[in-house]
Amino acid sequence: LHNELHNELHNELHNELHNSALNPNPILPTTSPTTVTYTITLTSCSSTSSHDSTPIGLIDGAYVLKKSILMHSPPSHSPAFVAYVHEDAEGTECHRSIEDAGWECRVVPTPLDVSKIKTPNLRSHISLNGCCGAHELIKLYAYLLPSPVSVILDVDSLILRPLDSAISRIINMGEGAGMYTEDWGMVQPGRKAGAQGGFLILRPSLSTFTSLINIVLNVPFNEPGKRPD
Repeated sequence: LHNELHNELHNELHNELHNSALNPNPILPTTSPTTVTYTITLTSCSSTSSHDSTPIGLIDGAYVLKKSILMHSPPSHSPAFVAYVHEDAEGTECHRSIEDAGWECRVVPTPLDVSKIKTPNLRSHISLNGCCGAHELIKLYAYLLPSPVSVILDVDSLILRPLDSAISRIINMGEGAGMYTEDWGMVQPGRKAGAQGGFLILRPSLSTFTSLINIVLNVPFNEPGKRPD
């Protein structure tokens, strides 16, 4: 049996070498890599250094995050880099620095008029909520990208391994599909986290974008800590 296997492998190798000699430049089947757009956001620009008007961590993060993505992107993916910059931060040192780091900056407004939010409590508190208030909703513009998949990341995050498995799952799902982290530190016990701002893989979809805006504007929200009606 050992001799038979040895002879079989020897013959296969011989045939491969023979074919390679006859055709040294074979035409191999190729497929175009899938564009994966990685997105970050800039909602404002404020100084975090006593001797520099530019937030050093933001600039370092933009460079390091992009480098980590390039290091772990498989050949089947073609990464693109988009930074949504709120119009309030347009032209700032932060804006220019992110562009210098190789991100395509797109200046955008808050995607809804806060004054038109129907729930009084949400209308009065959304601009004061979290780190960035209603400005953070600019992340929703990732749903309008033309690429088949988008990955939303915080600028202070780092990619340590390929995301191809998760991205492939999203691509095989319908438009508007999303995969997100469950950051239990940001939700009440017993509740599942929603689309946590730091990480979201999604299939762009205009209808999903419109639906999410409609939820904020029109769905009745109860007091803080309670689910919307």
